[in-house]
Formats: sequence, C-alpha cells, structure tokens
Amino acid sequence: MPLVLVENERTAGGRYDAWQDLTGQRYHFPNAYRLMVREGEEFVYYRGVRASGGRRRAHPEYFGYGRIGRVWPDPANDESAPKRTRSWFCEISDFQRFASPVPWKRDGLTIEEIPRNLFGNGVRRISQAVLDEILVLASLLDGNSSYLTKQGEITIDRRSLGRDGSPTPRQTIVTSRIVRDSRLARALKELHGNRCQICGDTLLLPDGTKYSEAHHIRPLGQPHNGPDVAANLLVVCPNHHALCDLGGITLDLSMLCHHPGHVISDDSVTYHNSVVLMAGSACCSNTGSHS
Repeated sequence: MPLVLVENERTAGGRYDAWQDLTGQRYHFPNAYRLMVREGEEFVYYRGVRASGGRRRAHPEYFGYGRIGRVWPDPANDESAPKRTRSWFCEISDFQRFASPVPWKRDGLTIEEIPRNLFGNGVRRISQAVLDEILVLASLLDGNSSYLTKQGEITIDRRSLGRDGSPTPRQTIVTSRIVRDSRLARALKELHGNRCQICGDTLLLPDGTKYSEAHHIRPLGQPHNGPDVAANLLVVCPNHHALCDLGGITLDLSMLCHHPGHVISDDSVTYHNSVVLMAGSACCSNTGSHS
C-alpha cells in the first residue's frame, strides 16, 4: 500500500532534526514503521508548515514521489537496547520532485482523511486513489480525453535464477490505468458506511478501519465510456466488485441497499445487465473453467 513519508525542513524546537534524511536518496525512520516501509512501495513526500529560514507556509504540502529501495538497520543502533529504540534507513529510488508542491488542503477539503492520532506520524499509509489524486495535481499523470491515464515504464527485476541457473532477464512494462474521481468515491463510501450495497457486508481491517470499494456500473474507458458520476457508482465489497467487473452477477435495483443521498442510474444497471453481463458469459463459455 502506498505511503506518505514526512520530511520537514524544520521542526518545533528542533525535536526531530536528528533524523539523517537525504531527500530523494535515503530516509531515516524509527523501528515503529519497520513493517510499513518495505522495498518496492510507492510513496509521496510530505512536509509541514515550518520552512527553512523561519518562514511558514499556508498549508502542509506534498512535494515529491518515489519508491522505497533497499532497507537496512542504522549502524548506530545499540543491539543490547530494546528493539523499539532502534532505527532504520531506506534507499529512495525513482524520485521525482514536483514542479509545484501540492497543498494538503484544497477548496477547504484535505486530500487525506487523517485521524487525529495519525496526523503526527512520520510514516502513514494512503490508498492508491489518494496517491493518484496527488500525482494528478502534481501533473505527473497526463490527461487523455474525458479521463486521466498514467503511463510509465516499470522495470521488474526478478532476482531468482532460471532452471539452468542463469539470471532471469529484466523486463520493461508500460502500464496505463484510469484515474477516477477519488473524492467522489470516498464520499459515497462514507455515505454508505463502507457497507456493500449488494450484500450489506463491510470488511473490517486489523487496525479497526472499515474497507469498501467503488464500482463503476457502466465501466469507464473504451468500449463502454461510462460516466464518472455518483449515479454510475456502487459501493461494494471486494468479492462483489470482482463479480461485477467480470459480468458474474445480475444487478437488481430493488435488491440494492439504497441511501436517499445516492440515486443509482437505471440506465447504468440496464447497461450492466445487457452488455457487461453478456460479455462475461461469453468469456466464460469461450475459455472454459479453471480449477
């Protein structure tokens, strides 16, 4: 899951200035975040309002993007001391500084929904949708027709050996994904209490938060060209999201869990049942079953 790495230019009273960060090169963090900071994770840099030279910004802001590289223990750790007192370093790869920092608050709304007890954390998790929203605002995602796509080269380094003992080759893969209106999806999830509109269930995560997903009834992009509007969205659990995407379930407006603040489009449901459902059936009949 993507991360936010906090790297302030200065802190109140210099309390946290001992961390040996090098922007875009390495990040120094306490043992409490060791299980979160893992090689390969995407992240955005974040900093508070205190700037160098005694200045202050109007709002906290995000100022760069990268990936977590190699992670190693701080050589200065006292191995005889409790683990909670130790610290770690991680390497930063694929660093891109934003041309213009992205304010944490826009139009009176914050990009992240941060519980008060997480606000001061040096490392915190964010959803892929929040990361996408930040990258859109930083102009690292390009516009394309009525929706946005992110295209970039990802080099996958397979470190295992082939059957003959030789290293497997590196591959470069170009990816493209649609970036939805994440604020709209988050608002609908909150409206429904993260409860699936099909089965009524909600998924409770280990940290106590509730999890749900937003499904576009008439899919975005070619060939469906569905709209990114509330009437074309359903709040669903992961299982029903997969069934909807694959055309494995018929939607019945009368059987859905409704909220007066969220009206589902009858046209979108009809499209799902007449086009998406039929495409899923055809796919299954052509490919056969899998054990």
